[in-house]
Amino acid sequence: SADVEVIEISEMESVSAGSATQDGAVEGEQVAFENQMQQADAPMDMDMAQSANGLSAPAQRLFFFGFDSSSITGEDLSVVQAHAAYLINNPVMIVRLEGHADERGSREYNLALGERRAQTMSDLLIAEGVNNGQIEILSYGEEKPLEMGHEEAFWAQNRRVELTYPQ
Repeated sequence: SADVEVIEISEMESVSAGSATQDGAVEGEQVAFENQMQQADAPMDMDMAQSANGLSAPAQRLFFFGFDSSSITGEDLSVVQAHAAYLINNPVMIVRLEGHADERGSREYNLALGERRAQTMSDLLIAEGVNNGQIEILSYGEEKPLEMGHEEAFWAQNRRVELTYPQ
């Protein structure tokens, strides 16, 4: 697993860094042990997560939309397909799709728009073969902006779907 590989590298680095003297080697082993314990306690970073076959989840997790649109770009489609491949190879993984909108429009409209955006992403994942049970859809509408501002540059950052692996 990815954790074991990281631990082995940490042990090797710590031991080689402290191996100038016998005391240094013992100290290096202690550092490696402490690193191993910290990594075991830390939540798994999904950017580093790998499936049994070594396929990593794509790093891109934000997908942006045009004004009043729930269509993704062709460029983003290939990233969605990569997330689908990751999910298919990891059938116990859950993906959360969080839809967002900018501040323009009513609260109700923006909640519905955020949901349509998340649903678009869900439909694309399902079309690629992801099990419907692996997908959670949420809409925050305008409630969780990335950027606080009242002009297009800020609004564009808030029209998005955030894809997360909550486990």
